[in-house]
Amino acid sequence: MASRRHLPWAPPREPSSDRFCTPQSLPEYWSKLPAEISLMILDKVIEDYKFQPSIPYLRAGYATVCREWQPVFEQQNFRRLVLDYDRIGNLENFTAKNHRRGYLEQILLCVRLDEYDCSVCQTKEDDDRKDWNNYLFSSSLGELLDVLSQWTILEPSPGRYGRSMKGLELELGAYSPSDCRHTFRDFHLEPNYPYQENREVQTYLDEAYHQRIEQMGSFNDQFHGWVEGRRDSESVICLEAKQRLMGTLELKWGSGKSEPFITLPEVEVVTYLLIRRQFYRKISGYSIGMLLSESFTNLIEFRREGWFDVDAQQQLEFDEGFNLHLCLDDLPSTLRNFYIFEESNNILHLPDHATRRIWRWILGKNLSYSSRLLENISVAFLIDVKDFLSQFWPRQNWDFQESEASHVVPWENLRSLTLTSESLRTSQKSIVIKNLLTAACRAVAFMPKLEVLEIWNATLKDGDPTKTGRPGTASVFRYEYKNKNPTITFSTNSVWLHKIVSEVLQGHVGSCWENLLRHKSGIQLTYTFEKIRGMDWCRTYPSVMEHLKLQGRVLHELSRCQMACENPIPREEDTKPNIEPAGT
Repeated sequence: MASRRHLPWAPPREPSSDRFCTPQSLPEYWSKLPAEISLMILDKVIEDYKFQPSIPYLRAGYATVCREWQPVFEQQNFRRLVLDYDRIGNLENFTAKNHRRGYLEQILLCVRLDEYDCSVCQTKEDDDRKDWNNYLFSSSLGELLDVLSQWTILEPSPGRYGRSMKGLELELGAYSPSDCRHTFRDFHLEPNYPYQENREVQTYLDEAYHQRIEQMGSFNDQFHGWVEGRRDSESVICLEAKQRLMGTLELKWGSGKSEPFITLPEVEVVTYLLIRRQFYRKISGYSIGMLLSESFTNLIEFRREGWFDVDAQQQLEFDEGFNLHLCLDDLPSTLRNFYIFEESNNILHLPDHATRRIWRWILGKNLSYSSRLLENISVAFLIDVKDFLSQFWPRQNWDFQESEASHVVPWENLRSLTLTSESLRTSQKSIVIKNLLTAACRAVAFMPKLEVLEIWNATLKDGDPTKTGRPGTASVFRYEYKNKNPTITFSTNSVWLHKIVSEVLQGHVGSCWENLLRHKSGIQLTYTFEKIRGMDWCRTYPSVMEHLKLQGRVLHELSRCQMACENPIPREEDTKPNIEPAGT
């Protein structure tokens, strides 16, 4: 087991009574302060605390200052724990006291896989390595779930430092320390990458990335394609190196088709499951389905941010495995929030690589049928809105009549829906745009509580390998209904799309939107057309997502900050507005 000083979440030692400060030993000015002032000072200490990699447990020491400080800082220290295989065994001991367990809101299980050297860094993992990785991942997660299965649900608690949420958020990830030492040098793959909490990200992340760029400025590694801190534009990354970085993990003891999947316990205490883009290695679609259907039966929110696989067979197996559980309607009945973001970039992926997806339309169709109890949905690039709304999509010689409407199961609880659409491209014909907005209108009629619908797309300026069309194009179609005030807003930097959407909404499709049942009784639907700034602005997804009302549901806040820092946009002379009104 790793020594204590290497444990990133090690709590403070249980101090003996003589180590506690007493009111008599405290400075006179502190002991005479009113309780409200004392708490304000402690709040300020908490607020100004900055994680320092050189002193990783500084905040833990605050809890040993005196009895008055202990409960305040214990709640901060135990709110979030980071675990790996070596540390799971001590989780029960460190949280044995019920009040400490009550502080806990988040657990990050970050499975550390074995290191590798340059003799294999340009090759994909062999079967033995895959088997061992599966064993490490399965045994780590299995042991953690065994511990958590003994816990009862944790309820929100009142008070200044009480719990803000019901249950636990469990975040899953896996990496090898070698992933950032060869062809790829991603900062967020560093073993000691410290920025894991939203508060730290908002305050320190941009500064940390600038320091990282400066440190990498003189770095040269010709074998792996690095010159003066940047990837050599002439260097080609071989497919096998990408496959090693993006290996798939399964909840089984081996990698063979005949290997059985492990048995999972039911864990009611986990109410939020998070898988972020920070880790390239993906958990198989079938394994995710198992977790949702067998273990996390009390789940409220599921968020998965993943990378489109460079291995076509692995991507096919992920889609097929995830689709199998959707077919069986295996989403927990308690689930209310469902968020997926599928990412790709021009370093890992070839042009138009991610569009060839056999299971894509089936995934969209089955997710649509399995989502009728959800309250908030956001799916980006894994499926297309055309697949999700396929039963409403206009077809030749077919009109949506009452007979078809009677067979539609409504989304009784749905309040927000955000989807991506390839139809919002400059290369599409006007009939495609017309069909898109018609299908969306028909679907909204079966979403009685819907407040926001956003359909968007982006073809990034600096290379978006998943799309064809003009680089730098961004478009957002938004329908809002709040306080009986319906509005449609269309934002784009494409003159052509602006013209087509405007014409479509002035015709029969616009009348369909205006005549929705919820718009009766004299409620007026209003239209707004906006111009997104020039195509040079649309270099990253965060720059495009600035125009989404629901960007926090599309991508986790930490992920958005990381993505923006990885692809900084010069802002020295940036005085132009990101969006402005456009004439119709």
